[in-house]
Amino acid sequence: MKKLIYLTLMVSMIFVFSALPSLASDPDLQIVRSDTSGVTIEYILPGYTLSEKKIGDTVYDEVIIIDYGHIKEKGRPQLPLRGTMIGIPEKGKVTLKVTGSDYQTIHLKKDIISADLPNLPLQVKDEKTYGTNAFYPGSLATEGFTGYMRDQKVMQLLFYPVQYNPVTREVRIYKHISVEVTFDNSLTSLSKSNRKLSKEERADSKTSPANAYEKLLKDTLLNYDSLQR
Repeated sequence: MKKLIYLTLMVSMIFVFSALPSLASDPDLQIVRSDTSGVTIEYILPGYTLSEKKIGDTVYDEVIIIDYGHIKEKGRPQLPLRGTMIGIPEKGKVTLKVTGSDYQTIHLKKDIISADLPNLPLQVKDEKTYGTNAFYPGSLATEGFTGYMRDQKVMQLLFYPVQYNPVTREVRIYKHISVEVTFDNSLTSLSKSNRKLSKEERADSKTSPANAYEKLLKDTLLNYDSLQR
């Protein structure tokens, strides 16, 4: 069961996951359908670059997508990561399914750099990951954390547009990924919850204008226009 967290913790978790929240105007994430039964999202690759980075006496490859975060699992390939958030119903099961994708394959001569602690003079590789003939991280899109932005329940979505096979040194760059998020109870409203605010939250609400809070939701939640607020 996902732990419910509040706005201040949620903001910090975004950086832990190294996934930037989407703004409604971002061109790489498009809403295809959004209603009380679910959301269909189209991810479109904005472009990428390949670069080299020398650590010690070894040169590694990097795949960079500007303004994206990275997967930062120590010792595993450091690959671009894209995050966004959507509003979800207060109750009921939420499921995520990748319904379509398209990619190009690139063959590298060097290993993809691994994620390590800053300023380490040597790379520390996870031997199991780098020795497995499979694409990492494997999933094209997954559910991140769920929580609340004060009275609105939200869910983080994580996209992995770059997949790497460290044995064959193949990289799959996904040009687009289609994801369908389904709410199991289409009768459940996407409106704000009925949960009671804490004493601290009520205090905050007195000093934070409601329109500023709604603007935050609009700028953060990809399906804001479908929320019945």
